Amino acid sequence: MASASNEAEDELNSRQNETISSDGEKSPEDSGVAPSATRSVYLVTYSQASLEKFPLRNDFAKAIIDSFTRGSAQVLHWCCSLESHNDGGKHYHMALKLNKIQRWLPSKRYLLEQFGVSVHYSNIHHDYYSAWRYVTKSDEAYEESNGHPDLVNTDVPKTSKASIGKRNLRGKAVIKTQTKTKKKPKRVGKARKKRLTPLDVSNLILSKNIKTETELHALAQEQREQGKTDLVEFILNRSPKTLADILSTTWQMKGAREKIARSTKSRMDLLQEASNSDCVSGCNGDWLQCAKEVLQNNGIDISCFANSVRESLTIGRKKHHYVMIVGPANCGKTFLLKPLKNSSGKISCHAQDVSQH
Repeated sequence: MASASNEAEDELNSRQNETISSDGEKSPEDSGVAPSATRSVYLVTYSQASLEKFPLRNDFAKAIIDSFTRGSAQVLHWCCSLESHNDGGKHYHMALKLNKIQRWLPSKRYLLEQFGVSVHYSNIHHDYYSAWRYVTKSDEAYEESNGHPDLVNTDVPKTSKASIGKRNLRGKAVIKTQTKTKKKPKRVGKARKKRLTPLDVSNLILSKNIKTETELHALAQEQREQGKTDLVEFILNRSPKTLADILSTTWQMKGAREKIARSTKSRMDLLQEASNSDCVSGCNGDWLQCAKEVLQNNGIDISCFANSVRESLTIGRKKHHYVMIVGPANCGKTFLLKPLKNSSGKISCHAQDVSQH
């Protein structure tokens, strides 16, 4: 009788936890998250976890995924963390997003039958990003599913209290998702939400190796679909010119010291460095042989040509030291000298033969 009573209570809780309260909650539409997406996000907690049964985060995640995929839903992505209790025990947290709404009772039964463990389920988080933030708050070694949305920003703002929703439990009863804290003196005015600054976005550009506005927009949209909107708000509140300036200035500052150091080196020093480096992409070591064939087919002595180029690079722009190649179209004139510089204006290792002759 006790078992039947517990199952009935679990079934009731499963249904009630999946009922969204309409009182005092920011609607999913306002946050850019569809209502169905809100109800397909779950937080699973395994308190006082047995590390003999699940020694790794991935082991626990696999068991949870198996328990849900036995139904009609599929797990789109997940994140799992392992935290320490104050009394020395461990517990697992796992945030997961399904492709459709599915009750968690079959999952709970599966874990109890297969592993003999009882876990707690919750869908109180307003969106997946909120659940992800909760899971990753204290475990830097958390694990994510393959292809997980990139939700990490440099110096991200803390999750807004308004992003955590409320859910109906029984009838009109509504539970608060925030833990009770000691009352603090009321502040005059409303606390302002921390927003991303240009410095935050610049650090983000470097950490994600973002080179174009399109890549920045793609990252913002990916985060927006999971309920994370700080980068979207930053982009929408800036003009395209401002975003382009942030991108270009960020990378200019990144390469400034290298550019200064490079300006102090002679052309031959740069050429020597290039000759000792790996061949550029697409060359495959074939340029040297092709260049020799071009010179031989046009009756030009290889050593004489190399000496002329080296002298021009060493002495610089002075009379009688220019190198000019004259000939009809499609005879290899551009091919011989253009590889001395790549698209960034740096001497390329295509020219390594010049420094060796």
